[in-house]
Amino acid sequence: MPIASITTAKTGKNPKQMLLKILCSLTLRRPSLGIGLFWGALRDRLGFHRDGDEVHLLDVVRHVARSGGSVMFDSADHLLLSFPVGHSPARCRLRLGDSDVRVFREVIVHEAYRDSVGGLERVGKAPWVIDAGANIGMASLYIRGRYPSARIVALEPDDANVAQIRWHLENNGATNVAVVQAALWPVRTRLRFAGAGTSGPSWGLRVEAGDDGPIDAVSPLDLMRDHGIDRVALLKLDVEGSEFPLLAHPDAAVWLARVDAIIAEVHPDLGDPGVVVGALRAAGFVVRDLGGNILIAERPPK
Repeated sequence: MPIASITTAKTGKNPKQMLLKILCSLTLRRPSLGIGLFWGALRDRLGFHRDGDEVHLLDVVRHVARSGGSVMFDSADHLLLSFPVGHSPARCRLRLGDSDVRVFREVIVHEAYRDSVGGLERVGKAPWVIDAGANIGMASLYIRGRYPSARIVALEPDDANVAQIRWHLENNGATNVAVVQAALWPVRTRLRFAGAGTSGPSWGLRVEAGDDGPIDAVSPLDLMRDHGIDRVALLKLDVEGSEFPLLAHPDAAVWLARVDAIIAEVHPDLGDPGVVVGALRAAGFVVRDLGGNILIAERPPK
């Protein structure tokens, strides 16, 4: 696919100058987008912060400029980013108008999983990581950048998101990440998308029981068996409410005994967070609340 270059920020250049060049180039290619970002930068400079898509994209562009990366568009009008992640260079393709920019901002810019991946250093070579609710693959790329030897299984049920994951893996040489197009569920079954289906933002898709549904579902034990996993060093659990049936199921104690650490986003509008915390503590984890409905569960040091 042809790529239209916007601008490249060379390492050693002034990040503010590079940000200005990127914004000018974006304005030439997409005037309304570029002007909106300039206006957002001005409001931010004056101390008038407002949460919204322009602010999120501005944070992403600033991050790329600071890291000495590049910003481009491809012929399908995806935003293409090149920048370093941990020990590795990375390329990302973000769909404008979806939640991709917010996901990139949360995982790459704000390093939402920084605290949880630190324990991988203690595991030794080739730790297993399960990225459940992988969305577009940002967490897998982040973990791979920090720990290139990690073996990662990324689960995602949505067709369009899986296409994004595969693009990211192929364009980053991420041969240590296996993609499973499925949802994580207490048992192997079929599911369907809940509510509005795939009409909402791609990071908020939920699944529900439905024997005739189009979505494959696998249990944690199935996943470990399918991939020859003895122990999971880290389980990232962002499954839009499926954490409640997963951890309330009688088999939860069996697979939790084979997991060393979990980072979970809990969705209190979809269930009782006490179910999640209680199951994790009963399985021997020390649970910390990071705020924003994010929990880290770790086994106490021996």
